[in-house]
Amino acid sequence: MAYVGNIHIWKKCKDRILILRHWGGVGDILNTRMIFYDLKRTCPNYEITYAIPPNLFPLIQDHPYIDRYIDFSKVKLEEYGFYANISTVCGEYESKKVPYVDKHRSDIWANSFGLKLTRHEMDIQFDISELRWADRWWKSHGLNDEIVVGLAPISAHPCKNLEPEKTQELIYTLNMYGIRVILFHNQDTPFEMCLKPRLSLREWMVLVNKCDFIITVATSMFCLANGLHKPTIAIFGNEDLDIYGKYFPEMIPIQRHRKKDPDWQPCPCWQGLNCKIKKGVYPPPCIQSITVGEIMNHVHKLVKRLQS
Repeated sequence: MAYVGNIHIWKKCKDRILILRHWGGVGDILNTRMIFYDLKRTCPNYEITYAIPPNLFPLIQDHPYIDRYIDFSKVKLEEYGFYANISTVCGEYESKKVPYVDKHRSDIWANSFGLKLTRHEMDIQFDISELRWADRWWKSHGLNDEIVVGLAPISAHPCKNLEPEKTQELIYTLNMYGIRVILFHNQDTPFEMCLKPRLSLREWMVLVNKCDFIITVATSMFCLANGLHKPTIAIFGNEDLDIYGKYFPEMIPIQRHRKKDPDWQPCPCWQGLNCKIKKGVYPPPCIQSITVGEIMNHVHKLVKRLQS
């Protein structure tokens, strides 16, 4: 039977290590990429396997410190000398700390099996065929010398979304300033004056890589932009950007936060629908209070920096 516990006191009886996660989502799988550099550095002569849902393999297939990835449902623990199941550790840790969560998820996962991270990189890589595909897509959609923003206003959780009317106003305003908009979402949306591609996971990743900057709510786009070191305007409500953006120096936060504004003392509350100011509102007041003008103020600063 594989040993489960602290990686540093493991009796290394077999030369294979398994990290196991039974589900996504996309953002969490991207964030887990941060743990493998230090795991490989700690155990350089051991094969590292990551077991996740197979539909999410594209998110990790390029990772230089993952030796093998497999379907989590086909794992045989007896084949490994050490394993760590990180499926529930973040939820368990954060639920005990709310609303004062104090660790980035990558650190929670790593610490759960005795690993301390010395760097927080996702090590995302694209092969030449992916980069050439992105170049062809760019040209075929008339994206030449314009500044291009990747916009992600919709999350899997409605309490994190930017309101539709505000999203459309933002798209209009960006276009008015000559900024082309690619709206990234995995379902049809009603928004106008933007490109709305339907993409595979790898296509999504490599197109985001070509964008000049990103505007996103709390969704997987935020995690991908972090991994790609993209200048990013992050619009968050109930989850704390001081924690989620801890290793994201390119991030520009827009959030109602108790540390910065005493009028928003409960925020961020980590409660979603159970908002401490007004329950059951989609999106919560902290998101509703964010204006297009506030977002555009940061856009103008970013564009000036890009053009300098």
